[in-house]
Amino acid sequence: MQRRDKKLVLIIEDNIEGYAEPLKLVIEDSDLDAEVQIESFDFEFDQLSVLSPDVLVLDLFLGSPQQEKKPGVSIWDDVWAIRFLPTIITSAMRDEDLINRANNHPLAKYIVKGAGYDSEIEALRELLPYGSTLNDLRVELQANIQQVFTKTADNIREIVKDRKEQSKALLRIVKRRIAMEMDRETILSGEEILPWEPYLHPALGDSLLTGDVLKILSSSAEDPSSFRIVLTPSCDLVNVRVKKVLVAKFVSKDEYWEKASLPGSDRLTHANPQRKSEARKKVAKELQQPQSAGYVLLPKLAGGFPHMAASLRDLELLNLTDSGEVTLDDLKFERVASIDSPFREQFVWGFLQIAGRPGVPGRNMDYWIESILESS
Repeated sequence: MQRRDKKLVLIIEDNIEGYAEPLKLVIEDSDLDAEVQIESFDFEFDQLSVLSPDVLVLDLFLGSPQQEKKPGVSIWDDVWAIRFLPTIITSAMRDEDLINRANNHPLAKYIVKGAGYDSEIEALRELLPYGSTLNDLRVELQANIQQVFTKTADNIREIVKDRKEQSKALLRIVKRRIAMEMDRETILSGEEILPWEPYLHPALGDSLLTGDVLKILSSSAEDPSSFRIVLTPSCDLVNVRVKKVLVAKFVSKDEYWEKASLPGSDRLTHANPQRKSEARKKVAKELQQPQSAGYVLLPKLAGGFPHMAASLRDLELLNLTDSGEVTLDDLKFERVASIDSPFREQFVWGFLQIAGRPGVPGRNMDYWIESILESS
């Protein structure tokens, strides 16, 4: 598969003249920058890999709805079993089960056919970017698989003689290297990621990990005090090897701003250009540090938590049950998000700067400064 200049919408429909062709004209006359291919229910699914559509528009009923034939249901299941892609189900009637199914998936829509095609265009406008991204990812992933296998297969054959172990070792190495190759491409592109991109939301896997953000069940998602961040090493959390989890509490961004002595909003927005530039540079410098004044500011995660700062000196031990539940007295915690590497390691490094430093007695700094000045 190669990248296309335009996005592709595949319409599978039995009413071609009355619905599919008019919809095709509307799509191609719109600003969606998409081309359309129309197929009947005789469409061979093997062609999906060749066509690589970005969005599928799928008719629910064959013939009149009163006939209660629903080939679209089985086609939807077959399509997603073969090739996962955004799908718009269309029908002249409402099907509550399918409406609920579509509403519960971010890449599915259910549209009741009516006068005009505004609903279809709106759904395509929302789903086409996701379908295009999926296809781009498939292209990059396939290229990386070929490259990684070529580079590693001979080495594995030479190092690991047992055939069964060869397959296992090759799978592990290929998965790790593909992930690293794709990260490397992002870094080399020079693109700056958005502040919330390091979050893995929902949280990764089933076990707690270092850097996981936890929230007290049934507490306010807007209150930083509802949240904790895990500091215990991931290797101790897998398979519940420990009974206690070390976490840091959170404070509001305003408290962090004050503790870190950062310039206020007036200087960042209303000061003269030079002062505003200097203030923003100072804030940017602090935000890139592993920690500032013992705090680490986390960017807002929409639907997850507000801007808030982990206090690396305000720690707590939570209980970890054999089933993996995290509790403290009557409180229960849920995982909200994990933090991706290397930002997870940067967070841990910030904690080590606070907790790993040796304790030293206080010294008379005024006397020290004066002695330095006298010797200069």
